[in-house]
Amino acid sequence: MGRDFQVGSAGGRIDIVLAGPNSPAGAVSEGAQLIRAPSNKGVLLFRRVIPSDEEYALINAERREAKCMPIKLSMY
Repeated sequence: MGRDFQVGSAGGRIDIVLAGPNSPAGAVSEGAQLIRAPSNKGVLLFRRVIPSDEEYALINAERREAKCMPIKLSMY
């Protein structure tokens, strides 16, 4: 099942919460995007456009700082 979402805007931090159908993720942090998965397992593929060669170094540095981790309910 393919489901595509566009999140965030040009520049800035992007927070995404991927939650299963039974996860109590009703109140995510301000500015976060809640995406409901149809099962309790999911995969998040993140793609970012690099609009020009001049921006590659900056975007690559941001990519190296990106994090993907499980969160606990208390972190919402």
